[in-house]
Amino acid sequence: MKNRAAIYIRLSKEERQQKQGSLQMQREMLERYAEEKGFSLAGIYCDDGQSGVDFERPAFQALMRDIEAGKIDILLTKDLSRLGRNSARTTDLLDEYFPSKGVRYISVNEGVDTQAESSANLIAPIANAVNELYARDISQKIRSSLYARMEAGQYIGSFAPYGYRKSNKEHGKLERDWQAAAVVRKIFTWASAGKTPAQIAEKMEQEQYCTPLEYRRSGMILRSQMRQYRWESGTVRKLLRNPCYMGMLVQGRTQKISFKAKRSKSLPKECWRVCMQAQEAIVSQEMYTQVQRMLAGRRRRPRGGWQNLFAGIAWCADCGARMSSAQSGGHHSLICGAYKRRGKDACSSHRLSYEALLEEVEDKIMMQLQTASVQKETMMGNLWQQLQAIAKTGQQERKRQQIYNKLRHLYDDKYSGKITEELFLQLQTQYEGELSGINGALALQIKMEEQWQCWKKMAERAWNPSALTREMLLIMIERIEVAQPKADLPMEITIQWKKRSRQESLLPNGLNV
Repeated sequence: MKNRAAIYIRLSKEERQQKQGSLQMQREMLERYAEEKGFSLAGIYCDDGQSGVDFERPAFQALMRDIEAGKIDILLTKDLSRLGRNSARTTDLLDEYFPSKGVRYISVNEGVDTQAESSANLIAPIANAVNELYARDISQKIRSSLYARMEAGQYIGSFAPYGYRKSNKEHGKLERDWQAAAVVRKIFTWASAGKTPAQIAEKMEQEQYCTPLEYRRSGMILRSQMRQYRWESGTVRKLLRNPCYMGMLVQGRTQKISFKAKRSKSLPKECWRVCMQAQEAIVSQEMYTQVQRMLAGRRRRPRGGWQNLFAGIAWCADCGARMSSAQSGGHHSLICGAYKRRGKDACSSHRLSYEALLEEVEDKIMMQLQTASVQKETMMGNLWQQLQAIAKTGQQERKRQQIYNKLRHLYDDKYSGKITEELFLQLQTQYEGELSGINGALALQIKMEEQWQCWKKMAERAWNPSALTREMLLIMIERIEVAQPKADLPMEITIQWKKRSRQESLLPNGLNV
């Protein structure tokens, strides 16, 4: 009989802080259980400080590799929450993955055993759902705590910005790091004198200054050995744009898309947490503002004060090269890129007045938008009605909590003999069906609320036919082809529209209008 047993133990940072058990207690309990059952110990896998929501835990991944290699017959955990706090993923492991690999899973505290005809197995889906609810609740509490600290002007980052250090006396407070602060002032002084980020990076290399990462690791301002990292223009630009150097603390620029996911999304400026005079400034507000203007001027100024809206959109129909801009006598035109590079042996010029192309494309786009504007009010009205209908699910979170409570009481009633097995299964199916519907409604509500305002602003801007913009061209037009006519006629212009119309491309996925 196969009895090679693996022990998996886990403790999150939050559980450790709240002193909810220990890894040693889990290990001793599971070792005693394995010994009592006569299992041979194949290995102990320990994840310390790892969240149960994340299944990319180092020890858990090592466990999965050994299961794939056929080294494990039995997996032991203290309870289901040690395995994970993502209900769907944990249930899939129990119902699909472990059986397919011939692995017997045992949750000692709850009595779940995937190879035994145990009534405790019936509660596994409920326990997984409750474990996920716990993780969601912890995530919300942590987020609320972080927001409160941001509002109070406390710094929540893992590492202090270059030029500062975390205070040992006052939690969440940044203090000047005098030697690094002097370097920051020097960088701002150079920038205010007109040096570009690339020139400043080169000067920092010449003077052998450690990069912010090198300084954090070594504590040395100047390099004493061969350099590991180079100063790059991006490093300098990021430093120059950081408002912390004029005493302002800006946090909360991003937010995780879900407590289950690692990926974050950028938040609009109105959602950022800003605290003025949160720490001692390294440079004056006047110098910081001056440097921002200089950076913005370099970034936004089009070459020659003119921008080609058709770059990457207009193509030569005869050779397939991109149409390139040209200027003569103050007038702009487009010519075949192959002709511009290699002359008439590559292709003919296909010279076309930029203003003529702009006028023709603008006329055709306006015709498209005038047709679409007839549908505008109906579309906006229908989409808003959908959002309002879904918004009524605001009470669903409370209902979900109530169903979780019902499921827990149902389990208690079943094992106390108050209800029959048949009624238990019937009510369990009913409650889980209701729970599934509520989870779907909540997910859609969050998605709709986040996308509605963005969609409305974009739609209003796109349906306003007052000006042709680069954004409008990219969204509406797939490609413009310019062909050389055989006779002495104007250039032939063909517009290929995007397959999805402008209004469709703005709609969030899954919405109908």
